[in-house]
Amino acid sequence: MSQQKIKLAEVFYTIQGEGPNAGVPAIFIRLSGCNFKPPCSWKVDGKVQYCDTLYAEKGKLISLDALMSRVNSLIPISVKPIIVFTGGEPTLQYEAISEFISKFGGARYHFDIESNGSLPQSMLNDSAKFYEWIYTFSHYIVSPKPQTPTENIVKLASIHTTPVSFKFVYDGTNIDFIRNTLLKMPFLNPDHIYLMSAGCTPEELRERDIETVELCKKFGYRFSPRIQSWLYGKKRGV
Repeated sequence: MSQQKIKLAEVFYTIQGEGPNAGVPAIFIRLSGCNFKPPCSWKVDGKVQYCDTLYAEKGKLISLDALMSRVNSLIPISVKPIIVFTGGEPTLQYEAISEFISKFGGARYHFDIESNGSLPQSMLNDSAKFYEWIYTFSHYIVSPKPQTPTENIVKLASIHTTPVSFKFVYDGTNIDFIRNTLLKMPFLNPDHIYLMSAGCTPEELRERDIETVELCKKFGYRFSPRIQSWLYGKKRGV
């Protein structure tokens, strides 16, 4: 039995609402802790809104075996969902994630991760460790923030084949940030660039989505819905 523990905010079964696997049944493992302070923010209708998962700062340490038991209890026997590590910032617990996947991965599960682009220094210095980490996942979804180091963005964009994709949140004012970030990775396949609207409710998304779609048409990005926000608004665990 593993002695490794992981700091967990919540785990739940739903569908993936965003990015390349939108619509796919998924177990979300939301880990605690984020390394970006102050928290990320965007504007909706002229009002500043902060990260919609600030509650993930609080969590509980549990064993990897206990986490797997909770995951198994949520999955219908005939279903093969993806398992998505998210946060917070999950790479802060990369050693626990690696051990979890090593111990419980296999033919039944595919693993995705959603990250702000943070990378442990050891991976920046060791290419073998970096590639081993990246290819642990079926999809490695990076959502760059102003605090994300350029070095990390360039290194992640160097993966010209799957699994790395970049997902940006458009709030009506930050297209320059998005475009300037993408200029740092000119060889990135446009099929791996997703743009989605800022907002956590159908009302907030309805108006912004039209503008976001027009930007996707203009620049060749892929539009990402936010299915969970359209269906459930700000409700957690769905």
